[in-house]
Amino acid sequence: MEMPQLQWAIWWTMQSPTVSLQSMWMAFVIWSTSSLTSFASTSRATPLLMWSLLKCRWPLEPFRCKLRKYPERQRAFLRKYVQQLVDAGLVLRNNDSRWACAALPVKKSSGEYRMTVDYRPVNQLTVPLAAATPNLAVVTQSVKGAYGFGPFDLFKGFWQLPLSPASQELFSFLTEDGVFTPTRVPQGASDSALHFQAQMQECFRSLLYNAALVWIDDILLFARSPGEFLEKLRAFFIILRQRNLKLNAAKCKLFSKKVICIFYARLTGSEKSMVDYARTVAPLQHKLEEVMVARGRRKSRLAGLDLTWTKDDGSAFRVGLKLLSNSSKMFFPDRDAHVCLFSDASASGWAVVLTQVREWSTDTPVEEQHHEMLVCRGGTFTKSQVNWSVVEKEGYPIARTCGDLEYLLDREKGFHIYCDHSNLIQIFAPGREVKQHVKGKLQRWALRSTGCRYTIEHVPGEHNLWPDIVSRWGQPPADPATASIARVHHVTTRSESAVSRLRPLEDASFNWPTAAEVKVVQGRFKKDMPPAASIVEGLATIDGKIWIPSTSHSLLLRLFIVAHCGVQGHRCEHVMAEQLSARFFIKNLAAKVAKFVRECLLCRHVKGGKIIQRAWTTDREVSMRNERLHMDYLFLGDTYGSTKYVLVLKDELTHFCELVPADSAGSEVVVASILDWFKRFGLPESWESDNGSHFKAEVMASLCERLKANQSFVPVYTPWINGTVERINRDILQVLRAMLLEFQLDTRNWLYLLPLIQANLNHSPVASLGNHAPIEVFTGLPAPSALDTIAVPSDKGTRLVPVDPERVSAHVEKLRRSLHAMHKEATTQKEKKRLYEMARAKGGICNFAVGDFVLWSRVDSRLQGSKLLVRWVGPFRVVEARQHSFIIDHLITKDKVEVHGSRLKFYCDSSLNVTAELKEHVAKQGIVLGVRAIVNHRNNPVSNEWEVQVAWIGLEDVENSWEPLRRIYADVPTKVQEYIDSNAITDLDWLFSTPVSED
Repeated sequence: MEMPQLQWAIWWTMQSPTVSLQSMWMAFVIWSTSSLTSFASTSRATPLLMWSLLKCRWPLEPFRCKLRKYPERQRAFLRKYVQQLVDAGLVLRNNDSRWACAALPVKKSSGEYRMTVDYRPVNQLTVPLAAATPNLAVVTQSVKGAYGFGPFDLFKGFWQLPLSPASQELFSFLTEDGVFTPTRVPQGASDSALHFQAQMQECFRSLLYNAALVWIDDILLFARSPGEFLEKLRAFFIILRQRNLKLNAAKCKLFSKKVICIFYARLTGSEKSMVDYARTVAPLQHKLEEVMVARGRRKSRLAGLDLTWTKDDGSAFRVGLKLLSNSSKMFFPDRDAHVCLFSDASASGWAVVLTQVREWSTDTPVEEQHHEMLVCRGGTFTKSQVNWSVVEKEGYPIARTCGDLEYLLDREKGFHIYCDHSNLIQIFAPGREVKQHVKGKLQRWALRSTGCRYTIEHVPGEHNLWPDIVSRWGQPPADPATASIARVHHVTTRSESAVSRLRPLEDASFNWPTAAEVKVVQGRFKKDMPPAASIVEGLATIDGKIWIPSTSHSLLLRLFIVAHCGVQGHRCEHVMAEQLSARFFIKNLAAKVAKFVRECLLCRHVKGGKIIQRAWTTDREVSMRNERLHMDYLFLGDTYGSTKYVLVLKDELTHFCELVPADSAGSEVVVASILDWFKRFGLPESWESDNGSHFKAEVMASLCERLKANQSFVPVYTPWINGTVERINRDILQVLRAMLLEFQLDTRNWLYLLPLIQANLNHSPVASLGNHAPIEVFTGLPAPSALDTIAVPSDKGTRLVPVDPERVSAHVEKLRRSLHAMHKEATTQKEKKRLYEMARAKGGICNFAVGDFVLWSRVDSRLQGSKLLVRWVGPFRVVEARQHSFIIDHLITKDKVEVHGSRLKFYCDSSLNVTAELKEHVAKQGIVLGVRAIVNHRNNPVSNEWEVQVAWIGLEDVENSWEPLRRIYADVPTKVQEYIDSNAITDLDWLFSTPVSED
């Protein structure tokens, strides 16, 4: 039967209402059994769109390559294959061509050759098409819920598309048999793939995305029911016949429940998990460990190593690959599901894991929800990215994901972002306004997420394991000799060190370096020995100094410990380097010593300043009057009455203040003053004060709740955070001292000068307000001065002044515009001053986060002690990051304290193992503990002084200790007095007197 007649017979079979999948398969096999000759055959099929004239850059100069020399097998292949193309009419002999590119046979994995042409010279002259291929990650969502699939592959797809005669000569190629010009679209041209993709999408437009996916010459047919699949298959064959397209029967399937294809996804309805993976790969892991022990763990030492596998090892490898392929099943996104984005970054990599939860429970923690994986991505930091700060590395994956995966994140319910970096949450929270200079490049990254609806929350590092693992895949290991502590926030799996990191010389397992060991190490790294080295008594020396290989990490570490710890007294880098360089030749010694000293845990306690200047930051922007009210009590001393304090109220933007006298620093005066401010000027949106009990009283909390205001507190011992009110306190004292001195008044008369001081502060022009007075900016009233005329006598009597409502409205509008202009000018001046101060100030960002370990500076008055005590106490664990401070946890008492970042120094990351030695180290630093009670007293005959037995807060009764009475009385006199009263000891001097012996 001739081919056209056979095709019509197949077409009639497909039109039968009782057609079966078997009959379709028979027709498919006959139809797809094609050859190169069938491409050039004519039929009644609708032809594909011919590739139009190629657009080239001018001036256009023809290119003709030189004839290449091919091996015998390649020559035979080219001669045979090109002749097949000529016989099929796909190429024409054209020795008159002015264009010729080199033919390039490429060897396949099967040992055969594939015909290619080096079209790079033509591609450089081509103006590319404005077309695009579909995004596979997006279009594969169309097959969600499919019943079955049919993967098809076009037989030599590019050869099935005709090429415009005007462009044929440009794609001519040269072999030893002559020049040949193709009549079909050549593979390798810059526009070939785009043109082919566009043609296939045009051919299968009726099936595209609802029944078929097309990627170049691969077609995936799918349907959601058996009947629908047969209908789509019939329509697919109709298009093939109409377009005269040929299929490759060896690479096609009519039906399959699951496929693994070029769409990079496993499309299946079953669920599998990775079971018994550790046992399966145990033989391979054991073999790899043996090689690493012998050769080292660096990739450079393992490169080119041959592993001898047994049959069982090969079987285990194949089973392991199969388990890995089924370990993490990816799901199609559900429109109604809750989407969660988990991100993390390590020192050299980043990762994001996008999941969905179909049944979200608000009472269940996020780590216990039933997650279905949507996307898992990761990457490494390169070039300048390696030097980014911690917050920039943590923010990069979030910003990148919001741009790359917008098609998954753009949903009505929004999505959740979870990361283990608390400071990043403060920056990326949608409801917060942060200055651009604070965010830096994070400000630009945040623009990608402006169109996304999301909430960002903190998740502990131990619950953010998958992103942390992915961020470390394929990363180079840290140098164990010099990089034991990473200065970024991450969760590590560092095993416990065999030698103590605090006092290694006192550890029984510490091995002292010996000459015999140095000889062994030098022999192991003999290839790294410098040419100038000479052998003296079996040791390699350079200029009389023993050569120590730079790659012998264990030996270097022990030498550094001997030169730095113990009787060496943890001296500076220079002293340590001088002692080592006098005896040993070590390459890059200064850098290695500097890194070792920086990471010494004991040196962190005693070296460095008492505080660490942190970078200038701000977390708010005040642009309106009466937006934020600052409060503070100022003690001014006795008066002729009972008044001793002044409550200072100050508006942050305008500097307008009120001074309220008070007998004591109580909450009643604060409440009354706020209500008085409220009735005259309106309610401030937020209040800020220190942590005094008068500001944190229950009545203040109740007032704040009823007035719907926001009350915030600054950390203790950090008055500069509430600096605006501290600044006016200084002005009050300055003006008050000057007035008392000028008016020759007693200091107890300050109460009568208080109204004058308030008027002076509110009526004086301020540079930061654009030379306007606070009363002008706050109320719009003019600021009087002593230079102005107070009263002008007049002989005229009183007169009536008519009131015009329109003129009043005009003046009110003028006043409003004037106030707005002054507010804008004041904001601009404050911003200029703040930026200037920020540029002048120098400080470092907090290089620690929640979970890390820090040291607390003894400069804090809560840690005062002897001069011989270490400057930096701890370590403490960071459990919470707040706006200006951190909450740290004591390792022994578990007490939590709020401390400003300038009082904290990075000690170690969250992987530090809290051992009994570390707890003992903390207990011996003289940390101040609270006195719970005094339970007994005695006379110490050795020291001949009175002592009391103290019960400490947070410790058990068995840990009570005897302390000198004089010292305890100086610290907690109230506790001592309570003990004296309860034991009926009437004379305190008797306890302090020197006891007299009985004889």
